[in-house]
Amino acid sequence: EEGERLNVDSPLDGDHAETRIEVLRVVPCPHFGHLSELALWPVTGRHQQLRRHCAETLGAPIVNDEPARFASAGPAWERRTGRPLPPATS
Repeated sequence: EEGERLNVDSPLDGDHAETRIEVLRVVPCPHFGHLSELALWPVTGRHQQLRRHCAETLGAPIVNDEPARFASAGPAWERRTGRPLPPATS
């Protein structure tokens, strides 16, 4: 929801990793349902932290991210939405 702020505190590769997030805008999307514009602040500096927290923890992959990273969002997306992650588009 627009204006929502959250804190993701989820380890990456066994190391503490924390990201602060603010939802700036949400728009309808025929393929994914909705797209969100986010402001992301890495509190820690782990490799690929922002991409991985979006995909693996939130189930909200970054559009046009590399195919393997996009696909890694599948389990979290399904837990969040109750349906499989739609395929990536180009």
